[in-house]
Order: sequence, then structure tokens, then C-alpha cells
Amino acid sequence: MNSSVSFDSSSGLTSWVVDTIPQLKLQWFYYRLDGMTQEMALGAGSLGFVKAKASDADYDTGDETLNAVYGSETGFSAALTYVLSGGLTGSRQSDLQETISFTNKTSQTVHMQFYQYVDFDLNGTPGNDTVQVLNANTVRQSDGTVQISKIKSVLPEPATLGLMGLGLLIAAAARRRMR
Repeated sequence: MNSSVSFDSSSGLTSWVVDTIPQLKLQWFYYRLDGMTQEMALGAGSLGFVKAKASDADYDTGDETLNAVYGSETGFSAALTYVLSGGLTGSRQSDLQETISFTNKTSQTVHMQFYQYVDFDLNGTPGNDTVQVLNANTVRQSDGTVQISKIKSVLPEPATLGLMGLGLLIAAAARRRMR
């Protein structure tokens, strides 16, 4: 594989190198819960580091998947999953997929604001990148031939989908009765 990523549980992704060229200086997340006066770094406060596990999904040399959990395994938690897919040496192609999941196993509603800080130094040259906001969920950053696209989606958890489906069924049944 032609790429590597460095991760630190308290400061996030600290490098992404593709064909020996640095592409990322730092990426990390911050949050604010009700009652907090300012945001905190993921890994601090009530969303402290719990565990991380690297794994090899394609049975080659090296781990390309990382799962890190913050918060509490029995309460509210945030889980990060990174999957690194590199290209052939010299191809200058690599993909870093990121999934962020929140789980609330408590009976309390959690109000949270979540932020991402990212400092890409595409092509190993800081200061000359351009950024284009395409829509509310997509940002494209580029430096000559190197391009980064970030697409963010919020998906309800399966239990929420089930409740929504149940609500639709009840509404449909109520409409039939009214007829």
C-alpha cells in the first residue's frame, strides 16, 4: 500500500501520507454538551477515550481499519471508524473513509453540538489549497492535482427508524378508521 495514517487517541489524525507526500497535518473533533460553556476535544471530559482497535480486513500486510470509542460503553458514546485504501506505489491515489457513530444507551436525551477541525496540507505544500463548499454536506479542497471531498450524512439509528416506521403504521391505521 502506498499510504499511511497516524492516529493519536487524544489529538486525532496527525498525518496522512500518500507516496511519501504529506496530505494532512491534523484532523480532530470537538463537542459541547448542554451546560458546557465551551467545546472540548473528543477524548476529554465526559467523552474520554475508552478503547481503540486496528484490524486488517483484506488479509494483506498492515492494518487498514481503525475503530476508536469515546465516552462510555454503557452510556453515551462516540465511535470513529477509519478505513484506509491505498493505491499502487507511485499512483498518488488513496482513500480515507471516516464514519462517526453516536450511541445513547441511557434513558436521558443528550443534546450535543459536534465540530470537526481539519488542516489538510495537500501535496505537502501548506498555504495554497483552495476550498469550495458545494452544498450543506459536501466540501471540496484541492491543490493542483490533489483533491479531497468530504461528504457528511446523518442517519438515524435502527431503533429510531423502527419507531418512525411504527408511527407511520399507526397514522395509516388511524386514517383508515376515519374513512
